[in-house]
Amino acid sequence: MAAAVIDKSEIAMLALGFTPTDEIIKAREKLGIKTQDEFIQWARGTLETAAVDALKAGDMGAFERRVTQLRRYYFENPNNQQAPSPNMATIMGLYLLFLLSADRTGEFHTEVEQLPEALTGTPQIQLPVAVERCIMEGNGTKLKACVSQAAKDLPHSELLLQRVVNQVRIKIASSLERAYTSMHSKTACKMLLMDPNDKKSLELFAKAENDRKAADEANLSTLELEDPSTPAQARLRNRLSTRWVVEGDRLVFKKIRDDASAMPALDLISNMIGYATDLERIV
Repeated sequence: MAAAVIDKSEIAMLALGFTPTDEIIKAREKLGIKTQDEFIQWARGTLETAAVDALKAGDMGAFERRVTQLRRYYFENPNNQQAPSPNMATIMGLYLLFLLSADRTGEFHTEVEQLPEALTGTPQIQLPVAVERCIMEGNGTKLKACVSQAAKDLPHSELLLQRVVNQVRIKIASSLERAYTSMHSKTACKMLLMDPNDKKSLELFAKAENDRKAADEANLSTLELEDPSTPAQARLRNRLSTRWVVEGDRLVFKKIRDDASAMPALDLISNMIGYATDLERIV
């Protein structure tokens, strides 16, 4: 069914000119649709269905493309005399969650600012706004409350909310491994927004974190890993060299390589002074 809907949505794109060209009229006749307004309404509904189907299938690229196409039906048709789509708030709310799940916070704020006032007060839009506020405040309790409210306020949001929570966990994880060498598993679960007694979830997250770092390492050159000649490279190397291991009731942050090649502080200071001197000469 999803494939058929997506095929139809390609036909729906013919209506984006909002002018009944010969090509659009032929498409209308093929579908048994008489007027251009009916065709635009059909096209809009087809793309909305395609967007939700892509989301359910976990195809975030297709979901983003469908929403980009829908924006023209929602906001860029000056001659549209039809009532707003009843699904518009849901689709745009899901898109805002998608931006948060991809850590595209700047685009999230831009999108919210550009939404019509009639949309910003709806529960579907208020939910992602509340989620973003919880993330900025670092309030895990409120974030979990927003997640439990999502099924009521924003249909089809489960997968996106899981991605948002996972994005938050990755950021928390980065702080934990820099601040501790080990910690109690219950404490780790609580800080990572998990059930304190759910050790299995912690083990799964630890494995995913290790796999993610291994994949990042595979995309880096040996020089970038072994010669951290800048602070940014040193931080990257240190992050990728840490692995998570659950041992008994402890979460241990283990180093898989030593920091012998890390740039000494005096060398770093010397280099910075050298750069400043060179810049002064240039100026």
